[in-house]
This record gives sequence, C-alpha cells and structure tokens, in this order.
Amino acid sequence: DLGRSGSSSQERLGWQSLQTMIEAKEVGAVFVMNISRLSRQVVDIELFRLRAALHNVLLYIDGQFINPSDSNDTILTQMTAMLAQFENRKRAEIMRHARLAKAKRGEAVSRLPLGWIKGPDGKYDFDPEFKDAIRLVIDTFWATRSIYQTVKVLAKSGVRMPCRKDRRL
Repeated sequence: DLGRSGSSSQERLGWQSLQTMIEAKEVGAVFVMNISRLSRQVVDIELFRLRAALHNVLLYIDGQFINPSDSNDTILTQMTAMLAQFENRKRAEIMRHARLAKAKRGEAVSRLPLGWIKGPDGKYDFDPEFKDAIRLVIDTFWATRSIYQTVKVLAKSGVRMPCRKDRRL
C-alpha cells in the first residue's frame, strides 16, 4: 500500500487491488507482518477474512498460517483484529492528549504557519522575510471584511503571496 495508513481501507489502492485479485482467484495466499499492517479496523479485517475464506485464500499473519474457513483460526483472527483496533485507538488518544498538553504549555503542536518563526528565546514571531506580506493580507482583510474580497483585491493588485514550495513573494 506504499505506506498508506491501515487506519482505514479507503483510498488504499493496494488494498483494493488485493481484494480484486482475490475475487479473480489470482491469489492463493496473503502474507502480512502483523494484522495491523492489513488493517486496524475489525470490520475491514473480518470482511477480508470472509472474502479469503470464500475464495480459499490462505493467510499468513503474525508469523502463523491461518485458514480463514477454520472456526478456531477465525476467532483468533477476530480477537487479534480487536486488539489491533484497540491499540490504534489508544495510541491516537495518547497522541491527542500529548498535543493538548503541549498546547496548554504554549508550545506549537504542528508545523508553524508560513510567515512565523520560533525565535532564540522560544517565542513565536513573524518571519521578517514575510512580515510585510502578512501585514498586507491582514490590513486588506480588515478593509474588505471578507476573505473572498481579500483574495480578489490582492490578486487584482498582482500581489504574490509566499508559499512553502515557492518562498518568493
């Protein structure tokens, strides 16, 4: 899946392609390092297991072969999937709490917006290179009282705004 998150099966072209290949009986076995690499959602794994059982596809998950048609292997797969989903949710919750704690301490929890820098004293301030452009946007907004109008006025005036790919004004 080219590093796509296993949190959801949506937009995972590799996942969708594998499903299609199983349906076309082009796959005899699926090998994954651990179940969370397959998916972190119980429903996705269960649907995958059912599809594999229907098409006699053997699974190799977490270092062992699993027959998706075998009831003993099914319960093991379902329990492992539930643990993977729980661990994923717990990890997300811990990361959310860590971001909130950083924010409460006044620390940045994400990349600073373009035009802002962290000074040597640890405080945030305008990047001197972009300060005038940012001031122009703010002043134009207060004059027009509309984001849409701000964009229109700046575009009509030929003002070039900084962006991450092209740091020109």
